[in-house]
Amino acid sequence: MQVDRSGILEISSRVRYDMLMENHMTTAQAAQLIGCNDSRVRQLLKSGKIIGRRVGRDWLVDRTSAEAWRDSDRKPGRKPATVETPEVKPKSKK
Repeated sequence: MQVDRSGILEISSRVRYDMLMENHMTTAQAAQLIGCNDSRVRQLLKSGKIIGRRVGRDWLVDRTSAEAWRDSDRKPGRKPATVETPEVKPKSKK
C-alpha cells in the first residue's frame, strides 16, 4: 500500500482482490458449500435467492448468503405440480 501526496491510500490490485474474496467465493466454491452444481448456483443468483455480483463473465457469490441458503430449511426436489383436473362429463347415448 502506498500513500500519495494528497494523503489518499492507494491499494494494490492484489490487496483489493484479497479483500473482495474474503467475503465472496466463486460459483464452484459456493456449489461445493451448498451441495449442488455450479449451474444451480447461477440459477439461484439470477433468481435473487442468493446474493452475488457479476465480474466480467463470472459470478462472485456472497459468502454469508450462500451459507444462509445452505442452512435454510427447504425441501429437496421439485415442488409438486398444481394442475387443475378438468371435469369429466359422461357421454350421452344417441
